[in-house]
Amino acid sequence: ASGLDSMIMGEPQILGQVKQVYQMGKEHRTVGPVLDRLLQHCLATAKKVRTDTGISRNAVSVAYAAVELARKIFGDLEGRSAMLLGAGEMGDLVGRHLVSNGVSELIVCSRTFTNAVLRAEAMGGKAIHWEESLDHLRKVDILVSCTGASHTVLTKKEVAQALRGRRLGPLFLIDIAVPRDIDPKANELNNVYLYDIDALQGLIESNLEERRHAAEHAK
Repeated sequence: ASGLDSMIMGEPQILGQVKQVYQMGKEHRTVGPVLDRLLQHCLATAKKVRTDTGISRNAVSVAYAAVELARKIFGDLEGRSAMLLGAGEMGDLVGRHLVSNGVSELIVCSRTFTNAVLRAEAMGGKAIHWEESLDHLRKVDILVSCTGASHTVLTKKEVAQALRGRRLGPLFLIDIAVPRDIDPKANELNNVYLYDIDALQGLIESNLEERRHAAEHAK
């Protein structure tokens, strides 16, 4: 129930399933005194593991890692705005996690406008045409790029142009496309924080290592 044997160590799904089946058992009166005491200890132990160790504290998926980095840059994500460039599933996941963590405005942009509309509707966002993306880059705090392009879709020069029209704080760029969507040199610009899929994977591996240490404490 603590997630020590899960494929993603420390994930909470097993604990949720145990809680659910325990409740079902009590409702149907199939939990006797021994099983009842066992499950109460089981749930208490799982809660203690999650509270007293770091086994579930650090992101171990690309989507969660991206949100973790965004929080390090901005602190609270309440009221922040984000734009998805492209219509990939991974971008959708990041977008959903950003919204669930407080991002108030989500803009979706794709070369195929109907795709952008469908994705935006599913996430409670707003669709825009591809040609409008640079104008909106001046207004958002976070850009997630995940197109299927075989070449760079956002150059350092274009990012610099967007910065000149901004009066906001940092611009956080998340490039989860392979090959890269955003020119790596954009990271040289002041107040721009660019992370690509390699950087996110590096963070995930570091977090997994921390979870492995936490698992020893949990045991």
